[in-house]
Amino acid sequence: MREGGTEGRLEGSWAAACGNLGVGPEAEGGSLSGEGLWGHLRAGAHAPLTPTAQRVPFLGLYVSDLGMLHTAIQDYPEGHVKHLAKKRKELKVLEEIVLLQQAAQLYSIEPEERFGAWFWALERLSEKESYTLSCQLEPRS
Repeated sequence: MREGGTEGRLEGSWAAACGNLGVGPEAEGGSLSGEGLWGHLRAGAHAPLTPTAQRVPFLGLYVSDLGMLHTAIQDYPEGHVKHLAKKRKELKVLEEIVLLQQAAQLYSIEPEERFGAWFWALERLSEKESYTLSCQLEPRS
């Protein structure tokens, strides 16, 4: 498991919450686990979007990219001149987000019976139980 960061926490929380249920994509023989999944998501999130792509990129990757650009590159490296390369990179990430939003409107997602059956068979937790489990998986800092 990856240490730190949003992706690592999400991966760890998902594994802890559902890993022992014996259900989900891993139980169906899929390869959606471990580093392979996160690398696949990151690579796919920045690929050109088309209506037939059949994937939903993780928005957190774009937010991470914007945060990295903001902290890694100075706004005014030489006096009072705005850093144009930084602005271009930020605009490219924002354009990808807009394309993602536009492509999402073209999707026609059909319900999948096996997933629906698995999802509705899960035990429902109260809000308090959910909060308690969440704090056990990822303690407040």
